[in-house]
Amino acid sequence: LLHIDRLPPRDSNVRVDSLAFAPDGALWATTWPQRGDVIRFQTILGKAKPQVMLHFGDDVDSLAFGMAGTRLAGLLFVGFLCNAAVRAVHERHHLAIEAV
Repeated sequence: LLHIDRLPPRDSNVRVDSLAFAPDGALWATTWPQRGDVIRFQTILGKAKPQVMLHFGDDVDSLAFGMAGTRLAGLLFVGFLCNAAVRAVHERHHLAIEAV
């Protein structure tokens, strides 16, 4: 069961599509309609500020984090419908592995 205390307040013009919570509880999202970025909302002085974490040349459609305690822990999976690809990105080092 997922409990959300509060969502980030809207204080920017950023629009998002796919959402995922990182293991540390941070909210990550794909941008929309400009769909090449993955952002993280960072709370600064009580306000959520979007920070671009990854940028891709293709349109990003989805994202998910590997579950803690599994071999997929520490990986962020980024999906692209345009070429049916999935990239696994290490959360801290931003090293990408592509699988089709």
